[in-house]
Amino acid sequence: MAPPDVSPVLLRIERIGVQFGGIVALDGVDLDIREREIVGVIGPNGAGKTTLFNVVTGVAKPSSGNISLLGHAITGLRQHVITARGIARTFQNIRLFEDMTVRENVMLGADCGRRDGSPGALLGLSHTRRNEAEARARTSEMLAFTGLTRHAGTLARNLSYGDQRRLELARALATRPKLLLIDEPAAGFNPTEKQELAELIRSVRAFGCGVLLIEHDINIVTGICDRIAVLNFGRKIADGTPCEITADPAVIKAYLGTPDAA
Repeated sequence: MAPPDVSPVLLRIERIGVQFGGIVALDGVDLDIREREIVGVIGPNGAGKTTLFNVVTGVAKPSSGNISLLGHAITGLRQHVITARGIARTFQNIRLFEDMTVRENVMLGADCGRRDGSPGALLGLSHTRRNEAEARARTSEMLAFTGLTRHAGTLARNLSYGDQRRLELARALATRPKLLLIDEPAAGFNPTEKQELAELIRSVRAFGCGVLLIEHDINIVTGICDRIAVLNFGRKIADGTPCEITADPAVIKAYLGTPDAA
């Protein structure tokens, strides 16, 4: 794995707090993700993992703290602005345009951030044609990368569950993200599918992309992540290499089970 400590900081999360009424979902969470680094976020159900994703991507607003991407503040920006800045995500519950084809779903990601719009398309401007060609090329590249080329003309709702997961990943990557947030991608997968998924996620950084991953399967997390952060009751209780995390008594108590079980 690439050494994470020599790369520039891609995403910096500083003292992020989130409250929903009287419920504290996140409490002063700090986390750095470096360029091309794969960082896992683990913790019990209700620990604040998805809330952290929602704050980073603009779905939820923090009560306190700051988030920056390559040194530029993104705290509280709208979702489409954050996507345009270079952050994409997949969801725990698959969100696809089911009545659109696989290719059309990925094209939506590839078109993200284009500014030429309808007037440019109607006038046939050269830069619009160039952008359209680039989007189509990016779409084909992501379909090939995720193994979906043969399903390009299939409606998304007709894909298998595993291929729907791959399609969501392809669409997110088509936006050309600097950082990709992946929320529980292996849920419902068999062991073979999990291994294939792990290899796919590991390959993402070939596109110059960092990854922030939520996943309950500890074997996947320890197998592909450079570092792991552990949340419990909205607080970060540990942050380190897979070996450090799986040997940490606080983590074992909060998440992995008893020391004997670990």
